[in-house]
Amino acid sequence: MTESILLALETSTRVGSVALYDRDRKLAGRDLSAARRHASELLPSVADMLRENGLRLRDVGLVAFSQGPGSFTGLRIAATIVRTLHESAGCRVVAVPTLEVIACNVLDGGFAPASESAAPPGGPAIAVLTPAGRGLAYTALYDASRTDLEGLRCVIEPAARDPVAWLASLNAPFWGVGDAAGDHSAQIEEHGGRRADARCDHPCADQVARLAWRRAAHGAFCSVADITPLYLRPPACEEAFQRNRAAAQRRRSQSD
Repeated sequence: MTESILLALETSTRVGSVALYDRDRKLAGRDLSAARRHASELLPSVADMLRENGLRLRDVGLVAFSQGPGSFTGLRIAATIVRTLHESAGCRVVAVPTLEVIACNVLDGGFAPASESAAPPGGPAIAVLTPAGRGLAYTALYDASRTDLEGLRCVIEPAARDPVAWLASLNAPFWGVGDAAGDHSAQIEEHGGRRADARCDHPCADQVARLAWRRAAHGAFCSVADITPLYLRPPACEEAFQRNRAAAQRRRSQSD
């Protein structure tokens, strides 16, 4: 096992990615389509990257994954693979919140320099919004007053919220970013925020790796029990089951 070798997985959105690093040096990376996020395709991509760099799985010292919230299927696949790697190869694991990965995109002005608004001059807050379904968004607010990675701090924890009401509760200035931010650009501007460059909206394995090194330096490693997705809300099928169950219970009580 080589402590400096890190494997990063990002499967929380429709297009995922994987990356292999030797500390700050990127060795390889792959973008994954929705179909290739499946375990049967993701693992061969990892194997290809290792082989191209003369490495084996047991050389990987740290595995990092984007924990969510996001795609239920994608998050479950990543957590299953990471748990398997941890148990079979003994590598340590770091879980990185997906909304923090997106906030990191905005903080890193060199990541998506599409315009002057790619990074927040002076470091205002970063409001992250991603789709949660049924009119809700997964949201979180990050303080970026120091404008560096060590200064990135979550001040409103991730949760599924009404995006319009949540944006109205924020204090300007702030940057709005994430797949759901585009749908609420008017509200962002109305409440004193600015829409970040759209190319910052999507999480990627490179940013997962950056944040993983930061967490590893502080000893934030996962136990086996911690290698789980951060869902924040149950899957739609489970919500439907609970609604149907509650309706059936009401009908039974009315008939008694």
